[in-house]
Amino acid sequence: MDYYKQGCGKPLLYLHGFNMHPKTHPLYLKWMAEDNEVISPIFTSSKPRPRTIDDYINETYQFLNFHGINEYNVSGYSLGGGVGLGLSNKNNQPDKIIGISPLLPTHYGFTGYLKRGMICLFNQFKDIDRENYCRKLRFVKTFASNTLSAPYSSYRTIKDISKYDMKDLYITQPTQIILFSDDEFFNLDDIKQSNFNNFLNLDVCYIKHMTHDWDDAVYDIMKKNKRFLENG
Repeated sequence: MDYYKQGCGKPLLYLHGFNMHPKTHPLYLKWMAEDNEVISPIFTSSKPRPRTIDDYINETYQFLNFHGINEYNVSGYSLGGGVGLGLSNKNNQPDKIIGISPLLPTHYGFTGYLKRGMICLFNQFKDIDRENYCRKLRFVKTFASNTLSAPYSSYRTIKDISKYDMKDLYITQPTQIILFSDDEFFNLDDIKQSNFNNFLNLDVCYIKHMTHDWDDAVYDIMKKNKRFLENG
């Protein structure tokens, strides 16, 4: 699996979202690399492509062991956030976990995910200006390209995400979860909040007026994440 690495300090594993790329949020990686060695595996470079959530977790675990990465923290976005939470059950566990709009159990099923995915892509074309045009276009292009290049794997992953639960997961590590009020997938109205009982030490941050594509809030999120990593 290909990966990016930048910065120095304690390793911070950054796990990108479904059919996306680490460079989708370059400012976040740049700022977090000021205090950490940020290591960003590229899931879509794997052959064969992971299909289930367990595939993603196991492949990330193998990546950590292959590169000898121990005593690390993890930050994950969307599907990557769910993968980061799943690493808490492995032998080589993260010390701290950050989930940015992470994969959490919901109630709307496979069809609901497809509808929300289309809304998320459509929302990329709202409020476009000269500053964010290229970034939003890159977001859509990256997702579409990675989905069309492996349609069956993408279908299997969405199907598995729609059935995701946390019944076998109990997370003892300090964990910070960032949620957005206008998130198309994982806002407080849609997620099953009873699953917050699966965390021993949880800090939930709620950011208003932000969708699943969180780039407009990246500076605020970075500050919260840095403070969490420094202080717990």
